[in-house]
Amino acid sequence: MGLVVHSASSFSSLYPHPPWTSSRPSRSQRSSSTKLRVCASVESRKMELLKCIQETERGLSTTPEQRASIEEALVRVEGYSGGHPISLAKLDGTWRLQYTSAPDVLILLQAAATLPFFQVGQIFQKFESHAHGDENGGIIRNIVRWSIPTFLEEQEGATLLVSAKFKLVSLRNIYLQFQEITLQDINISQELQAVIAPAILPRSFISLQQHGLLPCRSCNFYVHSKLKSL
Repeated sequence: MGLVVHSASSFSSLYPHPPWTSSRPSRSQRSSSTKLRVCASVESRKMELLKCIQETERGLSTTPEQRASIEEALVRVEGYSGGHPISLAKLDGTWRLQYTSAPDVLILLQAAATLPFFQVGQIFQKFESHAHGDENGGIIRNIVRWSIPTFLEEQEGATLLVSAKFKLVSLRNIYLQFQEITLQDINISQELQAVIAPAILPRSFISLQQHGLLPCRSCNFYVHSKLKSL
């Protein structure tokens, strides 16, 4: 977001105010000017936060100094909320993970960095507020793209989907109730298809491997776990 401000004084000599026009800005003009300054300041703080999380591998390789800088930048951004309640409607949508300090996510990133046969692609979090008529909550879905090279397609060979209900319990706290873990969108690699297709398909249908063998399968696991999260 860019903001261009032109100084009115540079035009005063060319376009003087008529005698019946007051040069003092109105209340609405002052309010609008204040909002513009606040918006510009918020965007600047957001950019500072994004700059702090660069080269952290989504939080995996963060140093203590970087974590301190990130926390400070985060607090500065949150300071613009003025203590107002969370607006659930503004959370609606799918958000891509840029940085995290959550141990359950970092362990996946660490596994991908350590194990040569495991990859973690993009990670998303999808919010659906007021789902099922709940005015103070909704549904959160954590979406993890992952793969096992050679066996599955690169980066997005499969999708792990973790669903949970959430409820707003305070200005900064939500209550999570995990409901379901789903493994879906399993895409077998072309190499593996070439190996297993002749063994399970009639010879006349071997050519079907070119169109994708078992392109999508899913399985669901229902869980009963509760967690209060900040």
